Formats: sequence, structure tokens, C-alpha cells
Amino acid sequence: MNEKEWALQYTDEQYLTKRELVQAMHTSLVDGYWLDIRAYRGKNAQPLPHRTISNQRFWLCLSVGVRAKIAAFEDGVNHLLGLVGKIDDPKVKEEVFRAFLLTCLTEAAKFSKTNISPLSIKALLNGTYHENNSDHLPIISYLKTLRFFLSKDPSKPDADFLGEAYGALLGEEELTKFYRNFDFDQSASRARYMTGGDFRYAPFEAIEPLMNEFFLYVEDEHVSVAPRAAGSLYFLDLVKPFGEKNQELAVLLAKAIIAQGLGNKLAFLLPFEAVLEPGTRYDSLFIETQHSGDLTYVVLQTIDVLNPLLVSLESQIKDIRVAAYRSEMRPLSPEEKTIADSRKASVPPKQMSLLEEKPTPPEEPVEVAPAVIEPVVPVKPVVVEPQIVVAAPEIRPVEKPVGPKPAAPSLPKVEVEATLAIPAPEAGLSEKEIKEYIQYLLESNPNLNKNQATFLSNHCTMGHYYTIQQFKKDARCAYETARTSMDKLAHEGYYEKKQLKNKFVYTPVKQGEKN
Repeated sequence: MNEKEWALQYTDEQYLTKRELVQAMHTSLVDGYWLDIRAYRGKNAQPLPHRTISNQRFWLCLSVGVRAKIAAFEDGVNHLLGLVGKIDDPKVKEEVFRAFLLTCLTEAAKFSKTNISPLSIKALLNGTYHENNSDHLPIISYLKTLRFFLSKDPSKPDADFLGEAYGALLGEEELTKFYRNFDFDQSASRARYMTGGDFRYAPFEAIEPLMNEFFLYVEDEHVSVAPRAAGSLYFLDLVKPFGEKNQELAVLLAKAIIAQGLGNKLAFLLPFEAVLEPGTRYDSLFIETQHSGDLTYVVLQTIDVLNPLLVSLESQIKDIRVAAYRSEMRPLSPEEKTIADSRKASVPPKQMSLLEEKPTPPEEPVEVAPAVIEPVVPVKPVVVEPQIVVAAPEIRPVEKPVGPKPAAPSLPKVEVEATLAIPAPEAGLSEKEIKEYIQYLLESNPNLNKNQATFLSNHCTMGHYYTIQQFKKDARCAYETARTSMDKLAHEGYYEKKQLKNKFVYTPVKQGEKN
């Protein structure tokens, strides 16, 4: 293998660090190969306008293979967001949004080290969250922020955007602080006086000049949107210009760059949060990138992390659509089945050609009427019974058969197609979500029993009203037990109890995001 082949394999196929090259080649004697690889990458290097904390300029390797991966990823993102944007059914779109946001929040909980269960995240997305847990506040505020940007046109990814996002995450309409004016610890000061020191964040004095150069990179249209998004995510995570919420802001800025580049606010659904998952290859690339200035590492790592997630989300979109179609189907009632069977029986069977060897004369003259109207010239002798021979010029309208056996029952004037097309009543949650919500209720509120959790999960549609009799019928319990249970659900804040004439009704109370 010549030097160009080495360079192509470990740049265009796998973009490896020197340490990873040692592992891939199973030898520590890789200096010569590494020089060839670096030379190939240098020939395809594009310098960038911003710098590392140690004042080394960032750059990208835009070789043929790397550019192909970037272009394929951008096409995939555009295709996926296009699928979401074409969904017309509000219920299907809402469920698709929940699938995307579930991935985003699950990954955000990992890097923010928020102790929140998957069931609680699902309840938060379904609007059925009913916990008073301060540990969940970071995820609740992050979800509010995502929904805020999904509800408005794409913002320009600049300092104003970061201020808007920072305020949304903190729950402050007007920020009283912006860039931090302190260091988190003494590690940045020590790294500044060491050759090749590893920075985990920038000294606060260097933040403003670093960020000023960085925004030149964000606005550089010579670099496509995927490298700008991935590079911006890394840079904010490296510099950490704010006192808190730096990783959340890094992810939001990456999404904003994609949203502006594609002109599609749905980019805030993309799970860029997964790139920052602790304990992955990103941890080693965090150090390698600031030493070399090569942003290609984190760009391709971002693509490698997101590609399988995007494939999975596209598959979920298809599953949700299929489930929606199936939910509109229901078994035929006995009356509808009778009508459908009669219609099927009334359809004439396939006419047999007179050229066949063994024609079977039909018993009923009505059934053969269409066949004898059409003149047919037989090519060989055919035995035809006299009673079915009809003179060619005499064409009579088909009369209703008279005899003990009618041809087919007459159909009532019923629009069968319209009846069958009526969908089942729309439920608040899908069957799977109901099961998960029952489990969530029992785990998050020990005051509820299984009957109460089951009834609530199946009767939680906003704007609907439920009665004690419904609980009694569903739970198969005494009226007093049903009344006590409904009052219990109202006392716990799940329902609002109202009096309507001479009876009480219970309507669901909007849950979630109220902490």
C-alpha cells in the first residue's frame, strides 16, 4: 500500500487520531505513516477565522471523501426535516414531535447529569407530568426553550440568539449577566503557563476576543452548515463563555445554524445533544482538537453520532403513520358485514369463455345475460342447451327472476363506504402511551391505586368531561368507591371537579411545565 492509499484510508474512510492509528495498525511504529496522513490532510486544509484558547488557528480538512460525507449528511437532514414538514395530520405531527423531543431530552439528561426517568420524560412530553421534583427543572426548562424556538421563525445565530436562549434556559426575560467574569477553578490558569496544556474552559479574560473571532466563523458562508454547526457546538463547549448552561447553549446554537442554513425551524428537533454524551469518543477528541486545531475530528464525529439516530427517527415516522392509519380501522358491525357479504354475492362471477373445453351452463338466466348479449363466434362445436339460446337481434332488459331462489337480496339504501370510513373516536394517548402512563402514575404517586391510574390514563383528554358512573362501569366497583376515587383524582390535581345541574363532572387539568 503506497503512501496515498494510507492517507486516503485513514482520512477519507476513517478520520483517525495518531493514537487511534496505533490501535488500528497494531503497532507503535506509525510515525512515517502519520507524516503521510498529515501531509495529505494539509493539502486539503481550509483555514478558519477563529482560534483555540492557546491561540492556534482552527482548520478543516475538506478532502474528497470528507466533503462527500458532509454533503450526504446535509442531504439526509434536509430529507428528514422535509418528511416532518409534509405531515398534515395534527395528531400524527404531534406524535412525531414527541418522538424527536424524547431523543433530545433523553440525551440532554445524560450530559447535564439530570436524574430523570424515561417515564417522567414521556409524561412531560405528553402533558401528563405531575411531579414536584426540583431535580427535573433543567430538563423542564430545556424543553420549554426547544418549544420556544420551534414556535418562531429561525433566528440569526449570533450573540443576540445566545442571549435569548440563555434567558429562556434561566427563565429570565431580561438578562442581568452575559459572559462570565470568573473562572470555575484554577485549571485554566495552570494550563495557560504550560506548553501544550489541556484547557477545559477559557480564562474569563480571553472570552470576549475568542467569541468575537468565533462569530466570524459562524457567519462564514464558505463553510457549509454541517461543519459550522458541529464546530460551533465544540467551540462553545470548549470556551464555556457563560457561568452555566454552556452545553445546552452549544447544542441550541448548532441547531440554530442548521435552521438558518436550511430555512427550517424544525432543525431544533435534531438530536445534537447526543454528541456531548459523556464517556464517548468525543471526550478524547475534545483534547485532540484543541491541540491540533483540526475541527474535522468533531465534525465527522458529529455526523457518525447523528446518522444512526436520524435513520431511527425516520423509521419511527413511518411507524407512527402506519399506526395512525390502523387506528382509523375498526371491525365491521354485524349489519355492515351482512351488507358487505350481500354486495360481494351480487357481483357476477367471472364469465367463462365459450372456447373453453368444458363450459358449465349457469342455472340462472340472469347470470348469463351479459354473456349472451355479446356476439361470439365459436371456433369449434360447443354443446349449448336450448333454453339459454337467445336470438342475436333481440335484446331484452334483464327482468327480476321469479322462483323459489332469488338471485341476490336487494340492498338497502345505505352508504356503506361512508360508514366504514368513520374513524374510531380520537383518544388522548395511544395504547402504548397509556400503558406507560399507568406505570408512570403508579411510580410517581404512591397515593394512587391501579384502578385510579388506569381510569386516568384512559380518560385524560383536555376539554372532555367524565363522570362517576364511567369510573364505576370501567372499574366494576361500587358507586361509593367510584365517587371516592374520582374525588381522590381531583384532590391530587389530575381533574377539576365541577357541578353540572344535579351531578358532578370531572375534567382533566393540564399537567407539566408548571413547576
